[in-house]
Amino acid sequence: MSFFQCCACSESIPEIKARLRCQDCSLPYDLCTNCFMVGNVSHAHQLSHETSLIVTSGHDFAALKELKHPSIPIANPYARRRTLNAPPSLPPRPESQTALPYHQGPPPTSAQQPTPSPQPASYQSPQFQQNYQSNSTSTYASPALNYQNVPPPPPPSSQPVLNYSSAYSTQNNNAPAQPSSTPSFSPQSTYSSTPIYALQPTPPQYNAQQLPTGPTPQQYNTQPAITPGQPPAQYNPQQSSNSGINSPTQWQTLQVAGKPTPFLESCLTEVFKRVDVNRAGVLSPEQYSAFLDVQQYKREEDVWKKFCVPRPHAYNGEDLADYELRSTYESFGIEFKLQTRTIAPISQLPPISGGLTPMITSRGFIDITFIELFSDETPLGWQRMNMILRHYGVWRELGDIPRDVWPATPPEELKRSVAVLSEAARRKAVNAVNANKAKLDMEALGRQNAIDLIDGTRRTYYYQY
Repeated sequence: MSFFQCCACSESIPEIKARLRCQDCSLPYDLCTNCFMVGNVSHAHQLSHETSLIVTSGHDFAALKELKHPSIPIANPYARRRTLNAPPSLPPRPESQTALPYHQGPPPTSAQQPTPSPQPASYQSPQFQQNYQSNSTSTYASPALNYQNVPPPPPPSSQPVLNYSSAYSTQNNNAPAQPSSTPSFSPQSTYSSTPIYALQPTPPQYNAQQLPTGPTPQQYNTQPAITPGQPPAQYNPQQSSNSGINSPTQWQTLQVAGKPTPFLESCLTEVFKRVDVNRAGVLSPEQYSAFLDVQQYKREEDVWKKFCVPRPHAYNGEDLADYELRSTYESFGIEFKLQTRTIAPISQLPPISGGLTPMITSRGFIDITFIELFSDETPLGWQRMNMILRHYGVWRELGDIPRDVWPATPPEELKRSVAVLSEAARRKAVNAVNANKAKLDMEALGRQNAIDLIDGTRRTYYYQY
């Protein structure tokens, strides 16, 4: 590569430097920036000529001897020369015997649809026709194709009709229909991110005209609103101990990496069914407190019972206990539902809980019981679990849980999780106290300012909380 040369000083101009090109000279006349600034010119160029500034000089391709003309390519002696034979042209496409009809306006009705021609009795549909049939209702329009080699559709009588929506036969509503041997796949299936051990079996789908006779979902939620002073229902040991699943033959692993195993979840689910004597699917604070009494919890260890004490001229005991129990559930991520509770007014203060009591669900019951039993450094959790199994009669054919099945120390993953949740709950409580204190201080300051406006004498009032 060659660089441009200054016509005044005859020095090469680097490719990254600027140069100036005269626009009036007949021959290419370039100047470097130094000669242009000092006025050094030669030949027929004059300082009054018009020039253009080129920021990057670049290379002088016109000075190359190898490149005679930009339009003349350089021959490659190593290129393989061969003649290219054009492929034979395609034969002319035969026109279709049956042209696609052209239709305008609304689609034809069922009465206007052409009836298919009857097929001979010996006709058998191809195998791929049956495998291709789906239950999808979406259609699409395809371009004009050659349909000469496509086999005709099977007769209507040979097409199998599969009814996947009806789970019960039309003769007997209580007898389930026999499932078809051909599996079906629905493209609208939904997927859940719930862990595999928390998945519940999918209920069967029924036809709208063939619903089975039985209790409606509204009949299961028969628990009335909680009233003050109502004692919780007690468990009846005479109830049947048959569970919905097959009873295991021996004790298995109860936790893995700080999470309950499906075996332990099945056991706690059976315990929840015994505690939920009303079959409501949720437990009231009174029922859960009675469950803690079975494990010999102290009063200060039971959050709801600790705050459910009479407080004259203050908040109702049950109102404050519901508020504290709900805060505990929210801090540890326990699943629960809210239900209206009738609060007896004691003072003019509004209910701190808003008249709502937390009702723990089966999922929340399993989570909080696992945290309570497996986060204890002592064998107290193992002893309390055996108390639960003895009192409610769950899987008594296996006996008590052996000590070697229960972990010797709390799982590290569970300890870290409890520590993080406890610290978050502590910060939340501190922020709530500080916010309430700031609110009371502003209210007191507002009252003091109001008194100063109507009273000439300066007085200072101190409030104690």
